[in-house]
Amino acid sequence: MIHKNAMDLTNSIKKYRQDMDQLMKIKDISHPDVIKLLSTIRKENYVVKKV
Repeated sequence: MIHKNAMDLTNSIKKYRQDMDQLMKIKDISHPDVIKLLSTIRKENYVVKKV
């Protein structure tokens, strides 16, 4: 079960990173939407490392 949760989080992080790449084509890295997405990615990375 833990392995499945870690894999789900890893897949979610990959999706967020793809979204971030698309968003950064449109907006600057300092844009609030980009910062919010980066924060989400960091939080999920932290959770994966704890699992």
